[in-house]
Amino acid sequence: MNNKIFSNKELMERVKRSDHKAYKLLYERLWESLYIKAFSMLGDKDLAKDVIQDIWISLWEGRSEIKNDNIEGYLMNAVRFKVYNEFRNLKYQNYLLS
Repeated sequence: MNNKIFSNKELMERVKRSDHKAYKLLYERLWESLYIKAFSMLGDKDLAKDVIQDIWISLWEGRSEIKNDNIEGYLMNAVRFKVYNEFRNLKYQNYLLS
């Protein structure tokens, strides 16, 4: 399967059918832009990598239920919400420690 032949939408349709190669290609195509988004919001490389890893795991686990034609936009929103959750959790942890 060639990375440039399929659109993100086509790859996601294949992912929904549990196509591991399509998942890998989608990952290779989108990982960097998602990581840059997470890192720009968090300022921490390791935490940004953790957030992106969680997003990709969630995508695979919920692949059959995703009803979105713009998978890149969907994943960017997922990153944003996951980062907000990280901020909330850190704020709560700091509250507990004070």
